[in-house]
Amino acid sequence: MTTQPPVPVREHTPWLDTDEADQGSQDGGHAGTDQLGAEENSQEEVSAEATRVARKPSRWRRWRRWLFAALLLVLLAVAGSVWKLTRPEAATERSITATASVGEVTRTVSASGTLEPARDETLSFAVSGTVKKVYVELGDTVKKGDKIAAVDSELLRSQLDAAEATETAAQDDLTSAESGGTAAQLAAAQAQLATSQDDLAAAQQAVKDAVLVAPFGGQVVSLDLAVGDVVTGGSAAGSAGMAAGGTGSSGSGSTTSSAGTVQIASTKSFIVDTTVNSSDIQSIKKGLQAQITASGESQTLYGTVSEVGRVATTTSSGGAAFPVTVELTGTAEGVYGGTSATVAIIVEKRSDVLTVATRAVRSGNGQTYVTLVAADGTTSRRNVTVGQTYGQQTEITKGLTGGETVEVISLPAGTGVGGTGRTGQLPGGGQLPTGFPSGGFPGGGGFPGGGSGFPGGAQGGGNG
Repeated sequence: MTTQPPVPVREHTPWLDTDEADQGSQDGGHAGTDQLGAEENSQEEVSAEATRVARKPSRWRRWRRWLFAALLLVLLAVAGSVWKLTRPEAATERSITATASVGEVTRTVSASGTLEPARDETLSFAVSGTVKKVYVELGDTVKKGDKIAAVDSELLRSQLDAAEATETAAQDDLTSAESGGTAAQLAAAQAQLATSQDDLAAAQQAVKDAVLVAPFGGQVVSLDLAVGDVVTGGSAAGSAGMAAGGTGSSGSGSTTSSAGTVQIASTKSFIVDTTVNSSDIQSIKKGLQAQITASGESQTLYGTVSEVGRVATTTSSGGAAFPVTVELTGTAEGVYGGTSATVAIIVEKRSDVLTVATRAVRSGNGQTYVTLVAADGTTSRRNVTVGQTYGQQTEITKGLTGGETVEVISLPAGTGVGGTGRTGQLPGGGQLPTGFPSGGFPGGGGFPGGGSGFPGGAQGGGNG
């Protein structure tokens, strides 16, 4: 039996199909065989292509692999940084120290208040009349005795003339009574003269009051007065709406308007009105020195206690608050009324006092002590006697000398001193250590293209 050799399988090449067809028509008996082989080859190629397409990864799956790889590298970098920042330090105990010193100490009582002009007065005419002249403008600086405004004094002067004539006639009547009148006539003449003299004095004062003058030096901080305004007995109103016998805009009743007034405030001298509580009022005495710091100002101002109230008011919390006034000394430049200020009243000042940081003083087993630190770093305990406490400093009256070093606080091994505290937490606590950029990768990195998450909103670790 003769064995036929296998027919070789050729790859299907489309551009050879036409030539093979022509060659098949020429070869005659081989045409059927070639056609059958071509069909078999075509089926095998289709099957292979389908398998290749099914196995080819999608573009998204390739991108996700690269993204996961990059994210893994970033997480490893963050973990390394966290470990570096939180790794235990060398097991060396450290401490903060302070030096005992001798110097001046002060004890103060602190309070707050508002800077106000030492003198602040609202002026108005004491006589009736029409404003004839206003000598100042808002913001002007005036000296004591300077003219502020004046009313028409013609009527007042005529009244003064009449008062002078009446007083002269009363003098004549008294002279006649004294020379030959009865006792009753003499008494009546004396009474008439007294009355006329009182009227004359009033008329003279009215003429004087027709001109408003500054009672002290200061600045015009309010001016509600104009030429033509009509003032009546210390109150005034604008000429518009002013009715005879009335002072209001409606022309009836008494006025409460500030029209016709001028306010002058001192600009060189100021006070601070403040309060202190019941536990401190016994230490406050008139004449004590004080340091004042105005809000927004770095310059320290100085003053003295000028008034100490002895009648307390009740605070919102139910405590007692005693009024205290501090007057600034010297000339206060660049100070404005209405500015809030803090006041430190010096109630005690001492020299040559040995003090040490208050946090260095400890107590235990009925003893008060400090921990001395030698030059070689060794420590020892020493009992001390303390005196007054001045804020962050405590007086040492026995057991310590100036220049000795004491331990303020001892820090366990690995605890940082100074710098930024490590307030962050390890993963699981939800925070990175202090110093990491908020909301991003170290160095400000992010997703490619500036994206804020995975493409398509996918979550890491999901199935593709």
